[in-house]
Amino acid sequence: CDVAPVGAPLDTYLLLTNASAAAGVFGWECRIDYTPGVYILAWTLQGSAINAGTIPEFAVGIAVPLPWQPAIHLMTITVGVFAPDPIELWIFPLYLPSIPGVPCYADGADPGNLIEMRQSTGGPPLGDPPVCVINGDCPDPIPTEDATWGSVKNLYR
Repeated sequence: CDVAPVGAPLDTYLLLTNASAAAGVFGWECRIDYTPGVYILAWTLQGSAINAGTIPEFAVGIAVPLPWQPAIHLMTITVGVFAPDPIELWIFPLYLPSIPGVPCYADGADPGNLIEMRQSTGGPPLGDPPVCVINGDCPDPIPTEDATWGSVKNLYR
């Protein structure tokens, strides 16, 4: 969720967090839907990647796997903010997905091992909270558990 002045481009980021494949990402797929009338100025893939899909569908192969990190940067989406109207983005599976009903990524050690990606915010169907909001009402954050300092210390005993 962000606020951007009219007339300024804004970079948004597609990140894979908490990936279960320790060897990183050899490829990924999803579809990015966005508010009608929005101008996407650039879709910038990370690494030595190519998109075999037709934008806004991404079926991305990567020659050298993106290494594992807590948040793996898959793509930068540069949005043109030309009006004060809200801009929203959603993530969906491809129309013909490799794993039915979900976006997925290919294990960096074995590109034949496809792993589903789940969204930490927003998601299908269209109309649910979006995964990105610019100049609009932000969806409620993901609920978190309250923890006391004593319970945190107990984790490390």
